[in-house]
Amino acid sequence: MINKLVNWMRLVLPRFEIAVVFLICVALVEGVHLLIIWKGWNPDAGPLREARLSLYAIAALCYGIFRAVAFHPHVIEDYRRWLENTPWTPKYPLPAGPITLVPQDLVVLILMGINLDPSLRSFAIPVAFLTGYQAALAFIHWDLKEWRLAYAVGFVLGTQGFFLLRPELQLPIAVACYPLTWLAVQRTLGRFPWPRSQFADQFAGIFSSKGGETALGWPYDALASKQPQEIISRHDAICLALLIGWCELSLVWGLESRTRPFLLACFQMFLLMAPAGRMGAFMPGYQSPIDLWGRIRTGRLIIPGYDRIWIASIVAWTVAMPLHSMALEAGFAASLSAQLGTTTYADLPAIWQINLAPLATTLMLLALFLIGPGLRSWHLVGKHRIVFALQSRKEFIEL
Repeated sequence: MINKLVNWMRLVLPRFEIAVVFLICVALVEGVHLLIIWKGWNPDAGPLREARLSLYAIAALCYGIFRAVAFHPHVIEDYRRWLENTPWTPKYPLPAGPITLVPQDLVVLILMGINLDPSLRSFAIPVAFLTGYQAALAFIHWDLKEWRLAYAVGFVLGTQGFFLLRPELQLPIAVACYPLTWLAVQRTLGRFPWPRSQFADQFAGIFSSKGGETALGWPYDALASKQPQEIISRHDAICLALLIGWCELSLVWGLESRTRPFLLACFQMFLLMAPAGRMGAFMPGYQSPIDLWGRIRTGRLIIPGYDRIWIASIVAWTVAMPLHSMALEAGFAASLSAQLGTTTYADLPAIWQINLAPLATTLMLLALFLIGPGLRSWHLVGKHRIVFALQSRKEFIEL
């Protein structure tokens, strides 16, 4: 009987080493809990209760990501290739294990929360599991060209941020999102075998030990007759900008007033760095046709064919930073009013200025993604000069 139960549970459990690490962490936390009870102290003290809940929630999140990734043929290259050479069809279960949820997953979640006090905060465990599981699958489905359902899952999961401190309200949202995830799984499996995706090729090139062996070296790589890839498509640019803005909006209103300015400050740092990150995709290996001193001597302070790559970053900074600064100021004002207990209806206009932060993030991302030039046209017809860009020391030594 026990062997049958073990074999039944082994269908979805991670490797033995991962389970041992988790059990060690559980033993440490539960050991401290038992020690506190033995000493006669309060076992329900805030820090200990939060530590126990956080441990199980993080474990549930990791387990959800594991369930989405470990059994999916699109992620495991050898598994996908082997499955392509078999007569498998979606009518049969996957040989390595199911992608969709099974009763064993419920058993794992029950075992995680069995030692916790029966309170509403314990709902954070299934919420973390479903969020990690569905978010990981949404990314896989996006890579498999099922982007409409993938973004739909993202927007539904993003709604949980409005109830960030109420896991009992987050759980129905995560459960209601599962039919979209299930439908995406069935639709992607129905199109198996899948064509090789651009992201999968880039991911394999980063982690492959042979990543740099096929490089032609400089300047032949820059002059090779290959089509440079765009960073992001137009529909992905719009959907991703709206999704990030939606998630920021839900988190801003889901947090307490006293912690809201910290989140806004983090997003403001992101707004400061994002335009510079865009330049990092365009500039390496492609520099201005003349340097700054040459521009001054020739009087060509602006070279339109090259300087147009700065337009998106300048527009993004100009539009987003004032709006986000107003939102951050309103967030600090609302936090101070909440701490002093002086929040009145007169403060509501200032509080609602917090909505400018997600708007600023969305507008910045739309500017960075949609304002040209595209990376492909920039590499092919940009008014630049190609310079040496050291990609790896191995390649430099071989040259």
